[in-house]
Amino acid sequence: MALHAYIDESGQLSHTRLSSDHFVLAAVVCREGNLPVLDRLLARIRAEIGRRQNDRLAWKNIKKPAQRKTASEMIGHANFLQIIAVVACKRHLEPRITDQDAAYLKTFGYLLERLSWLGARFDTKTHYTLSHVKNFRVEKLPAFEAELRAQGTGTQVKWDHLDPLGGRIANDKHTPRLQLADLAASATARAFEHRPLLGRPADRGFLMDLLPRYMRGPYPGAANVLTSYGLKMHPWERRPEVQTLHSWVALLR
Repeated sequence: MALHAYIDESGQLSHTRLSSDHFVLAAVVCREGNLPVLDRLLARIRAEIGRRQNDRLAWKNIKKPAQRKTASEMIGHANFLQIIAVVACKRHLEPRITDQDAAYLKTFGYLLERLSWLGARFDTKTHYTLSHVKNFRVEKLPAFEAELRAQGTGTQVKWDHLDPLGGRIANDKHTPRLQLADLAASATARAFEHRPLLGRPADRGFLMDLLPRYMRGPYPGAANVLTSYGLKMHPWERRPEVQTLHSWVALLR
């Protein structure tokens, strides 16, 4: 049975003083047979936080911390889901971001690798839908996928375990399941985004609520069981300052 992934982002790729320090791209994944269960989860979250059933669920519109806590806990308890996220620490990227489309697609490439690994783990294919990004032209996605395929052994994407037709782009009004990806991406971003001057200190609690749902590697207890699979930090290996800044991530299992 195929897997279905719904992908959304949190933060900005722009490099201004007031823009976010991190850009997070997250996918919420479940088996095709569990899609009705996913829909019911969204309905239950709306009910629990006092929203009407046709209301759009967006992290930025859920203002009360207790309601955000409820949403992240409910997702964390949904054992039919898997979450994968790529966290780009964009102030530490070299070279500095000048082409936002290219930076988005680079981040998406890391996510795509992991979506294909999940498909391989379950011996199936992963179908994926991305939330529309403002000013991102739809035709860039298949062009990027073709470029990535052409790299051959230069990428770790297992193409046999992805939809051969490639991804699709939609909005969360017509594809409400993307709203769950928005919640996952934003809850994850809150663990990294420390902006006290803007009244937004980092809060790891929401990520810890989600953590049981994050994809892990096949070696329980290993140091990279989470960070090599479900929670990809970029850059990391060649950036000791990033490892120091987010040293707590390396302790997660």
